[in-house]
Amino acid sequence: MKSLLTITALIELGAALALLTIPSEAVNLLLGSPLQGPNAAILGRLAGVALFSLSVACWLSRHGRPGGSDGKGVVVAMVCYNAGAVAVLGIAGVQLHPAGPSPVAGGYTSRGDDSLVHRGTL
Repeated sequence: MKSLLTITALIELGAALALLTIPSEAVNLLLGSPLQGPNAAILGRLAGVALFSLSVACWLSRHGRPGGSDGKGVVVAMVCYNAGAVAVLGIAGVQLHPAGPSPVAGGYTSRGDDSLVHRGTL
């Protein structure tokens, strides 16, 4: 079991790093078609964060007792995923809306003409 978890952790780490750094090229290698648009790249990076978390879970669970549960690996993996997801989405929000307020936190919404207005003035 230790060998399986070690090999899985390393393979998933490689795939995660590829999706985090070059998402379109990684998907093109796997599926034969690149990602298109900034939203697709964001989703590719989120998949990379998820695979990284899986890699962490496998790596930390390698030394678990046979038949026992090693919850530490799963908890750390979930923290890695949540922190990574917040980072990817936060960076994407800044890149996609660099000058405007957050459409969720600030109470603003789109009119449909790419302008943001406060919800109270619609």
